[in-house]
Amino acid sequence: MVGARAGSDARAVLVLLFLVVAGVAVFRLGRAGLAGRAAPGPTATLARVRSEHRVVSHGWLELTPDPFAPDGSPSGAGALWQPVYFHPGLLAIRTGTVGRVSRRGRAHAVVTSDGVVALPCGRARRTPPPGRLIDAPAYSPDALAERAATVGTLRRRLATDAPLGTAGLAPALMWCVAFGSGAALPGSAIVGLTCGFWYAAVMGTDPA
Repeated sequence: MVGARAGSDARAVLVLLFLVVAGVAVFRLGRAGLAGRAAPGPTATLARVRSEHRVVSHGWLELTPDPFAPDGSPSGAGALWQPVYFHPGLLAIRTGTVGRVSRRGRAHAVVTSDGVVALPCGRARRTPPPGRLIDAPAYSPDALAERAATVGTLRRRLATDAPLGTAGLAPALMWCVAFGSGAALPGSAIVGLTCGFWYAAVMGTDPA
């Protein structure tokens, strides 16, 4: 009887976890898609930067001047930092590239003059991102192709997401303690790792 109840509780927790993970993914990816489909807005000068904060690396576009500065702000004042989902095409964005900005709420999508699309993975901010900021280098055409092939691999993505991915093991251990079953550890570890790596992907880490 106790074992059946524990199994039922475990299944309920799994269903709840799935709903939370799916809900976060749908919200964040849906917001990115809506921002990309919004009406084109003003243009801005772009710079691609990467932030390293604790064990997480994120990619950002610095938009200058702030294309949606609040009313009453000095013309041309300030900059806007937008976190973006990484794809190898972003490596082609050089400092000084011009992009057209569209937005949905506080999420901004950018299409450069060369047709590179950058979708938001979070809210834009008007202060520099936390952590150490690293300017993205400019690549020659040959070096760009080589670099894109390197950072676009699954192996590179897993290595980048490993700090957040392996953090999912902590809830797995708590799961086993809560339900008093060491036999459930392998399955719990798989679920924890899957959720951790999925969370890292949805949050928009930068393997570059």
